[in-house]
Amino acid sequence: MTENTFLDKNTSSIIKKEGIPKLRFSEFDALWKQIPFSDIFDILQNNTYARADLNYKIENTKNIHYGDILVKFNEYVDVQNNNVPFINNEKNLSKFKSESYLRDGDIIIADTAEDETVGKVTEISNTNEQKVLSGLHTIPCRPKRKFAPMFLGFYMNSESFHKQLIPLITGIKVSSISKTSIATTTISVPLFEEQEKISKFMIAINNMIKEQESNISILETYNRGLISQVFKQEIRFKDDNGNEFPDWTEKTFEELADYKKGPFGSALKKEIFVPKSNTTIKVYEQQHAIEKDCTIERYFITDKYYEKMKSFSVKEGDIIISCAGTIGEIYVLPSNAEDGIINQALMRVRINNNVVDKKFFITLFDNMISTKGKKLSNGSALKNIPPFADLKKQIALVPCLKEQEKIANFLTSLDNVLQEEKNYLEYLKTIKKGLLQQMFV
Repeated sequence: MTENTFLDKNTSSIIKKEGIPKLRFSEFDALWKQIPFSDIFDILQNNTYARADLNYKIENTKNIHYGDILVKFNEYVDVQNNNVPFINNEKNLSKFKSESYLRDGDIIIADTAEDETVGKVTEISNTNEQKVLSGLHTIPCRPKRKFAPMFLGFYMNSESFHKQLIPLITGIKVSSISKTSIATTTISVPLFEEQEKISKFMIAINNMIKEQESNISILETYNRGLISQVFKQEIRFKDDNGNEFPDWTEKTFEELADYKKGPFGSALKKEIFVPKSNTTIKVYEQQHAIEKDCTIERYFITDKYYEKMKSFSVKEGDIIISCAGTIGEIYVLPSNAEDGIINQALMRVRINNNVVDKKFFITLFDNMISTKGKKLSNGSALKNIPPFADLKKQIALVPCLKEQEKIANFLTSLDNVLQEEKNYLEYLKTIKKGLLQQMFV
């Protein structure tokens, strides 16, 4: 696979010519044909069944929901092997004509999303006589001509096609695109043989990504097992002289760290937020902990207001934990983190360095929340970190500091191996993104 002959060797820049992709297989040189959408597709009938009308147990007609296109399915969906829900048996499907049932090669467009992912496409494959309908907020389309399997799925998710949709998107809080608007776009079509080669190549990339995701999942499971063994003391460490460490002792979480829950929402009204300046103070929110990113910048307060809120301050090295909604996400503020304050959805933790190692504490706390948090919280769902009184009195078995350090080093090595695998996954996804940008017109 090589870049075509339209490379300016003097400037090392690609000279784009209409109908020719920047990157293609060397045996092809024919122009891609630009064909109106309406000449390529017939639009089929969809349904409006909500999630409550679907299930994964009682076999019936399957249904492709727009949310699954946006989140779960990639450029193509294997109807037999992907987790595609069934329509509940009580639904009367007699209004759907036989041609409304999807076939291999049909494509489905998600016509609604919360952002510019609206217009994402999945191609249907491996129906194998399984009845399938296109669901809520979708535009199902059937090609009028033969395409190589999965080519349309890849092409219609490429930047080349999606950029046609951007000016057609309507809505503010929810983005939408209509059948009429999509019908004004064009489809770039190469020879069938080139379609086929592109599809096979991109499927191979997808398979590499899928395999890497599976490797990561297996490694995460393995790591959890090792961590569980450590805390059950089935795995023990020895000191540098090969001697046994002392027995683990009981400690309350109050002995291990100081905890500070963010202020009530009324204390951080929107009215007090100001634009960023040299004198403003950052407000840390749940998203910082969830995304493990201290650079997110949304809310700031003045120095004057900060003086009133100092008890909720955070700085480099502090642990912040999400404690409402998505709970238990733990993040240590790195060296480039600005001083700031936490909002009501975060808890700040400062460990007692004389008693506990930070890495050991984070793993211990995470283990406590995952095993005991639901029992300690109010209600049937885990929506908040347990009340401080219950949290602080929780008891944990804790080794001496020297063994904690050994355990922390062990946990760090596990994290490093896992992170390397995740980095490789991101590398593969970056490669795929670049190919989708350059292999299509």
